Amino acid sequence: MFLLLLFLASNPFLDKLKEPSSFRDLESAYATLLEGAKTYSSHDSRSAACVGARLMRDGDVEQASTWFNTALELDKDDPETWLIVARAYYRAGMPEKAETLIDKTMAFCKDRRKESFLISMAWMFAELEEPERAAIALSVAVQMDPKEEDYLLEWAAISVQLGDIDTAIEKIEAAIEIDSDVGTLVKANQIVNGSFVSFFTIVPVGAFPVIATSAKPNLTATERGRAFGLKIAERLFERSSRTMNRVWAASTFLKCSDLERAEACIQLVRKRGKRNSMAMSQLAVAYAEQGMQGKANEFADLAFKGAVESEDEKELLAAGWALSRLHKASDVSFVLIAMRNKARVGQGKYLKIAGMLVACGKTNSGLNLMREYLLKDANEELLYQLALELIEGVYRNRDLM
Repeated sequence: MFLLLLFLASNPFLDKLKEPSSFRDLESAYATLLEGAKTYSSHDSRSAACVGARLMRDGDVEQASTWFNTALELDKDDPETWLIVARAYYRAGMPEKAETLIDKTMAFCKDRRKESFLISMAWMFAELEEPERAAIALSVAVQMDPKEEDYLLEWAAISVQLGDIDTAIEKIEAAIEIDSDVGTLVKANQIVNGSFVSFFTIVPVGAFPVIATSAKPNLTATERGRAFGLKIAERLFERSSRTMNRVWAASTFLKCSDLERAEACIQLVRKRGKRNSMAMSQLAVAYAEQGMQGKANEFADLAFKGAVESEDEKELLAAGWALSRLHKASDVSFVLIAMRNKARVGQGKYLKIAGMLVACGKTNSGLNLMREYLLKDANEELLYQLALELIEGVYRNRDLM
């Protein structure tokens, strides 16, 4: 403990972080965060690999290679670390190095671990716009466990990402044939309406500075996709009366332009009470994506009021996410106030609020908040990775809904 305190007391990076000018704009904040990641990421393999990936993207091949070596030494048996490094080499135009790493990873991965690695690799190839290689990885994973419906759903989600609607429909139908329970239908709906979040995607490292605002790809881009989406939404609506499942069905009906059935779902949700802020948040985003701003604002306000009353941090984050998508910066600020009134909220939650403020145009406020909470826990390496992802606009909101 004494050595840690001595390090912090004489740490040049910490001195820099204390200076407001280190976060005066997105560019300086990004540089400071990357320096922080380099200062504190020497003990976690994935964090070290992400530092290397960012340096590689910025053209510093020598330093990137050093960080990659560190990452692979820290955990020689973590497939995700190896894949982060491989992806960086692919992006940098060094496919031979990337493929050597993939071959080595395939050699030490066994059984379910290998299947998971193949799905993650397929997402990487989709990101690199190599559909044939993605399909090969998916095919091998499915052959290893033909009765695992989640692999088929991942294949469907990747196909949507690549614009292959026919394959997406084929794989969803195959997954439902294996397991037609409500959980499968929920995931199918999320793939249809663009809200599906995969737990197989590897740690994101995006271009700087990009704040994501566009909707994710979904199945409703074609007439066949919309017709299929309506069937899936109807099936979920008939099978489950749970509030959030009806919200997912309503979101799909909206995406497919079936306003009558969407409103019928939403009326049933509202009869359960207006305080379900998670449901209201999702509906606000669904309406916003359809350009129905009045309805979006109405449900965002309900989400905000419900979250403040509940004082639940996940509900507050979900409401903030919806409000930031609608560029309601003042309301996001009120979410922050509500969060601050709660005890024992982790610094990562405040960083997410900071990212929301940046995303809806309150750059100075967001960056100041980010710096403030980094100073409270300056030696926590994962906070720098989270903050970098938020500024890059690639953060995966896994725990918001």
